Amino acid sequence: MKRIVIVILFCTACGGKLSEDQRKRLHEGMATQDIRRVTDADLQESALAYGKLVISDIERVDISLRKKSKIDSLAQFYHVRIYSLVPSDELLREVEKQLVDAYVAGSGSGQVDDNL
Repeated sequence: MKRIVIVILFCTACGGKLSEDQRKRLHEGMATQDIRRVTDADLQESALAYGKLVISDIERVDISLRKKSKIDSLAQFYHVRIYSLVPSDELLREVEKQLVDAYVAGSGSGQVDDNL
């Protein structure tokens, strides 16, 4: 927002005459600050795609999560936490317990969906 105000002040101080290139950059800058509506479905779709990307790299590097340094570098690169969940771990948070239970139930029946 400050950039737009500064550009407008600069333009008026110069007599309001902009070159074609300056006008184009001004319009591009204003277009990047538009307010856009993002639906829950858009968020879920983006999160699922991002998760698939992270998982594909984990599978490529170390599916067993034993190479700590490589997993940590992936986590830092993607700005996520990567760790394995064990069903018998008593330190799991409630959400983590629900995820493990859903995965175990789904894998037992052979139906583990992407959005699990």
